[in-house]
Amino acid sequence: MYVRDPVALRGPTHRLRRWRSVVQLAPAVVLLLFALFALLALHHPAIKWVQALLAYSILVPLIRIGVAYVLVEGRFRRGDFRCPCCGNSFTERRLWFPRLTVPSRCENCGYDIVTMHRAGDF
Repeated sequence: MYVRDPVALRGPTHRLRRWRSVVQLAPAVVLLLFALFALLALHHPAIKWVQALLAYSILVPLIRIGVAYVLVEGRFRRGDFRCPCCGNSFTERRLWFPRLTVPSRCENCGYDIVTMHRAGDF
């Protein structure tokens, strides 16, 4: 059963788009924060408590974003997210070989969460 009402698809599509953006942006943010942490660890200022405070302020978001990425990417990999249009799993199950990105189109019906249209719809 396909849902064709754009008003009914708007909420689930925006939620799925937000989760997709978490999976796509988190590795870049983690890499940037890790580079900042590495630069801070290599630099030895005279005041040690400032270095510890800065390291803590970089390390906590690094860990939180990394954990969020692992959890959300795992849900995409297991197929937990449902397509707003057809109700089936948005991506196919890939337990051993994860994707580097999450597709914008449903692998079952072709619904695109960016344009909010299916292939062939006008």
